[in-house]
Parts: sequence; C-alpha cells; structure tokens
Amino acid sequence: MPAIFKAIVKWMDLNVTWIREPEDKYGTWENNTWTGLCGMLFREEADVILNPLLPSAEYAEVAYYTNPIIYEAFTFLSGNKKQDAGFFLYFSVLEPTVWTSLGASLGIIALTSALLFQNVYDRRWNVWIRTFGQYLWFYVTYMLRQAPNEKWMLRAEKSFLSFLLLILVIFWVVGVSFLVMNVFQSLLVSKLTIIKTQPVIDSLQDLVSKKNVKCLVPIEVEIHEVLKDSGIPLYEETWKKLESTLSTFDEVLSETTYREVEKGKTCIVHGQLILKSVLQDYFQTNGRCDFHLSENYFFPFPLLMGLRKTLPKGFQRKFNSGLNRLIASDISGKWFKSIFSGAKLCTSYSENDLKPLALHNIFGVLVIWGAGMTLSICCLFLELYCFKSRRKKTRRNLLMNSLKLAG
Repeated sequence: MPAIFKAIVKWMDLNVTWIREPEDKYGTWENNTWTGLCGMLFREEADVILNPLLPSAEYAEVAYYTNPIIYEAFTFLSGNKKQDAGFFLYFSVLEPTVWTSLGASLGIIALTSALLFQNVYDRRWNVWIRTFGQYLWFYVTYMLRQAPNEKWMLRAEKSFLSFLLLILVIFWVVGVSFLVMNVFQSLLVSKLTIIKTQPVIDSLQDLVSKKNVKCLVPIEVEIHEVLKDSGIPLYEETWKKLESTLSTFDEVLSETTYREVEKGKTCIVHGQLILKSVLQDYFQTNGRCDFHLSENYFFPFPLLMGLRKTLPKGFQRKFNSGLNRLIASDISGKWFKSIFSGAKLCTSYSENDLKPLALHNIFGVLVIWGAGMTLSICCLFLELYCFKSRRKKTRRNLLMNSLKLAG
C-alpha cells in the first residue's frame, strides 16, 4: 500500500510528510472526540490514512474512502503436526481390502491346487485336507522368499502334473507373489520417506475446539469489530478465546512467536496478504520454514485508504483517479505475485529423507510373531499331552492283553 501511495503522490506532484500513529489503532469515538487514526483525520493532523480501514458508517463521518485496492480476508498461520507412521505401518501399506483379497486368493488357489493334485494322484478324498495345508504353506513361503523350487509343487521330478495346476501356479507367482510383493516393498519405502503432515489450525472450528493451542492476534487489527457481538455464534466463540491473547503487532510478528508457531503451540490470526508478506521476509532471513497458511478465509473486506473528509472534492477525485489507473494496470497484482511466490516456499516444505525402519513401525509384525509363538507353544504342550495320553492308553492295552494271555 505505501508503494501505491508513493506512485500516486509522484503523479500528483505532492510533498509528503510521514507520521505514525503511536498505537496503530483505527480509532473510536470516546469523550466526544475521535482517537487513533480517525482522530488524526478529525483534528486535521493527517490528510491520508494508509493503514487499511474496515469500512463502517462511523468511520465515514471523518474519512472519505478511496476505491478498493484489493480484497483482503482474515486467516490463520499455524504449524504442521507430523503424523507418526504408527505401530502398524507394515500392514497399513496396503488397504485392508487388499490384504483380505490376498488371503482369499491364497486360500482358493491352495484349495484348488490340493483338489487337482488329489484328482491326479490320489482318489482318497479323506486326505485332501493335509494336501491343502501343504499347498497353503508352500504358497506363503514362496511369496515371501520369491525363490522357485519344484518341490513345493508336491511332485516327483518326472511325474505327471495337471495343466490346470500349472496355470494356478503361474497366476500366483506372477499375479500375486511377484507384482503385489514388489509393489508392497515400493510403497513401504514411500511410507518411510514421505511424512504426512496435518495443520494444527485450519479453520475457526479448529481454533475454538483446540484448547492446547494459543492463538495471537494484534490489537491494531481491532478484530473485535468483526467478531464481538456479531450475532454469529462461531465468531463470538472465537472472540472469547482471542480476547485474552491480544498483543501488539511487534509481539505477534516476532521471531519468538514464529518459532512457537512452527512447533504447533501457537497460531496467528491476521490478514492473509499481511501474513504472506511476513512469510516472504521470514524465508529470506532464515532460508527454511515449515508453516501452514490456511485457505479457509473468513470475513473478506476491501483494502482502502482514508482521506480527510474536509479535503477539496477535486483533490479526492484526482487521488481516486490515480488509484484507479494503478488498479487497472494490475500493479497491485504484480506486486503481490512476488509476495505469494515467496510465501509459498514457507508453506510447501516437506521432509523427504529416507527414515530407517524403526521397531515401532513393525510392531504389528511383532504382534503376529508373538501370537504365532504363543500358539506354537500351546500346540507343543497339546501334542505332549496327547502323546502322553496315547502312551498311557497303549501301555494299558498292552497290560490288559498280557493279563488276558496270562489268564
């Protein structure tokens, strides 16, 4: 906005004296007079206000609004919360439906293979369950080790094999074992490489609901004019949370606050154009930043300049005419384009370093391994118990037979 004003001043050949209002407030009507920027216009201490005004009827009493330069809206600047891969990363690589399909395919192919094998070699259907279990196990082991071996087809070297069984084997090897497992490995690498992030604050609902995040807003923005007594429940709830965190412009847009924002402990509420300009400066200073600038804007309003109402009408029309020429040439859009590109560098950062596979990433595998070990131990004790029972029964039968022979 100062650059636009300087261009108009140069075109109108004016002399300018710059004055800053001590508190950077728009001003209100207090004790039968105006305070802040409007007070300077009212007392004729200033002729033009560069600080963007929120249009209202009360300000129109002392200020003449220029045509809009560009439209602004409030938004949120927050950090990004990195989502941990979780304990079951190994299994989250594929969707549950894919795992279910793999299990179903394994069962169907193993069952069909067992039935085909029995059709060729054995007509006794009471032993097909054992063959099915063998095929089930060999298909799984082949998929994991990916090393072909003819023994897993359960046939002798020169024995006859059903053509349909070969088709099933090829389907499993190419369609499932090779393709799916290679895709699985690639996706696992990407899961470890690409870290998903989620914005800490992305909307007014987030701001109200998240109690552990402190949101700051500059006093100079006078956001209470927008939120307080607005009649919109969400706006009023937002004001209740922001009322206790009002700070000065310098405190809100400070290095300390930026670091807190990046950590996800704090957020900043301000105009999106101002925040993008701030992010560009921050990136130029630090060279690296990881922020989230929400696109869920609220309360859009035009950026205006305020002229002293008692200025001559001809001066007001000429000033507006110069402003219209700059707007028509899209000078504001060209200036803001560079700001937007710089700000994007601060909101598009992503970590792409390959992370090692940690223990907690394969927690799901360890759970299954532990369950398998537990089941194996239970089966072992069951077999020992059954063996002892059979042994006792055999001894009892031998003893009874011996007694019969002796009798």
